[in-house]
Amino acid sequence: MPATADARAGRAAFTHPGFVLFQIARFLIVAAVEMQAVAVGWQVYEITKRPLDLGYVGLAQFLPAILLFPVSGHASDRFERRHVLSACYGGYAVCFALLLALVQRAGHSVHSIYVVLILIGVVRSFNSTASRSILPQLVPGSIFRMRWRGTRAFFKRQRFLGHRSAAFFMRRSTGLPSFM
Repeated sequence: MPATADARAGRAAFTHPGFVLFQIARFLIVAAVEMQAVAVGWQVYEITKRPLDLGYVGLAQFLPAILLFPVSGHASDRFERRHVLSACYGGYAVCFALLLALVQRAGHSVHSIYVVLILIGVVRSFNSTASRSILPQLVPGSIFRMRWRGTRAFFKRQRFLGHRSAAFFMRRSTGLPSFM
């Protein structure tokens, strides 16, 4: 059974080690961010019992990304994209550690959680532009043009699996904080 051109292009992209490592890192960070988003929403609702606060959770993560999009795009164009992505991954780690510290402190105020979520929104803005603009540097142009559609589908699967994983772990956890 002969392979189609799109299928060959998708496999060809995975022959480049940089592309493979990037996709693994991207898969893990997207899954972690989506799991964290579900857990934070759960935690905030447990504290406040108000659905409006769930909207604030989304707004705190979304608004910085929209407001900083021109700045983050400029940073991705001006600076080495690998360094921007590395800084973003470090920023995510710091933000997740802050959320864990807030849970372990057992505080019942959501204001500090919202501050960390705004920081996550800032990191997400820079991560989004850098991760999209680095792809053409990882594979040759002919492969990249054919592979772009597959990358978008892969990203959607990452988000779906992140949400499903969070739901699975939250159902299975017994007495663990929501962020773990």
